[in-house]
Amino acid sequence: MYVELAEARGVTGFLHPCEAEKLPEFAAGKVCLEIGAFTGYSTWLMAQTAASVFSVDTFKANSAGTIQQDDLTTLTDFLRTIDGLGNVDYFIGTSAEYAAKIDKRSKFDFIFIDADHSYAAVKADIELWWPRLKKGGRMAFHDCFENHGYFPGVYQAVYERFGEPEGCEITLAWVTNR
Repeated sequence: MYVELAEARGVTGFLHPCEAEKLPEFAAGKVCLEIGAFTGYSTWLMAQTAASVFSVDTFKANSAGTIQQDDLTTLTDFLRTIDGLGNVDYFIGTSAEYAAKIDKRSKFDFIFIDADHSYAAVKADIELWWPRLKKGGRMAFHDCFENHGYFPGVYQAVYERFGEPEGCEITLAWVTNR
């Protein structure tokens, strides 16, 4: 349903439709944190059902979303995507910069990590944000599967920290803070 609504509005991204439909489900009624927004597809999907979405990105990715550039590259597209969504706020910068800026007691119901896909960055994002996930909250990771030819670091960091995730849809894996 949400994938079709997004397409009709011209909102697209790198999520498989099965993955994309999971995000509004996970975000329903929740306070959400998104690490890595690119042009806002996942932001838009979560915002359809979330209480609020806080999106963090440098907005300097190349067109494949994999390499950082010197200048802002995706901010205009992101702003166009979230236009009219009153439950979305964003921060231009890194995950660590945002964590240092917000109240250390801030907690989230749902955290979606889809930023720098290197092992070190995913591991750092897990260490940084897991303590800020509410009990019973869910953390999800995109591009997380064992034989991923482009992003093996995502799988390595997730499985090293959590073992087998409780669920996986194509390359979207998730765990719950029990």
